[in-house]
Amino acid sequence: MNFILSSPLTTKSLQLSVCANYQLRPRSLSISFLRYSLQHCTMQLPYRSKEEYKKHFIAHSKRNVVPICEVLCPLLADRSGKLFEFGSGVGVHVMQLASNLPHWQFQPSDMEPEFVAEIAENVQEFKNIDAPIHWDVRCTHLDSEKSNYDIALCVNLLHVTGWDTAVGLFRSASWVLHNQGILFIYGPFKENGGYNTESNRSFDESLQKKNPQFGLKDIVDLKKAALENKLHFDRKIDMPANNYILQFHKQVESASGCEII
Repeated sequence: MNFILSSPLTTKSLQLSVCANYQLRPRSLSISFLRYSLQHCTMQLPYRSKEEYKKHFIAHSKRNVVPICEVLCPLLADRSGKLFEFGSGVGVHVMQLASNLPHWQFQPSDMEPEFVAEIAENVQEFKNIDAPIHWDVRCTHLDSEKSNYDIALCVNLLHVTGWDTAVGLFRSASWVLHNQGILFIYGPFKENGGYNTESNRSFDESLQKKNPQFGLKDIVDLKKAALENKLHFDRKIDMPANNYILQFHKQVESASGCEII
């Protein structure tokens, strides 16, 4: 499957086609607390307690899962393919997508072994969701022979991690995607040092007070890091709550300088 979106998209512009031709099927999800940690790569989250993070995670997942599906499902519904998700948490988004895209095969992953086990329990009934795997974008490497995914997805990760995670995400996405594969990144961002709302500026400042490495990543910097990993920026898609979906596609050139199709 080779495709690049040809025109700007927003959830508002997609609303009519979604309502008329596409009905999202809701899932009843079991959500548990996620603790990010690894033996060799550890991550401190900007929350005072496990209960605070659990509350934050559940609330944000409930708010963004439907808007994300309203954008992605109509784009993917008329085709089949394979999607790899980084930072799947307990599998909220992969389960919603799998429910609405039965011809797609999904690979969830997370850096926390406990979370991987939670995903495995939650997705048992899904034939189109593969067993979740342990994956930290900063540490995990993939055999290039497995670079055969059509779509890579990452939701609400970059603003609560350091810059090394952003670089690792692009490196990992380039590994898993085939040529012309698409990467979607959802979350809050700034651009050229500016913010789309004052609330995002305040949010960014609050994150950096808790950890200077955290905060909204700049789209300009992300474009540069993506390009170093053969990922070319296509567009940003406006989303509710002052968020965006950033879209990139992988483009590999042969030794002659010609694009590989």
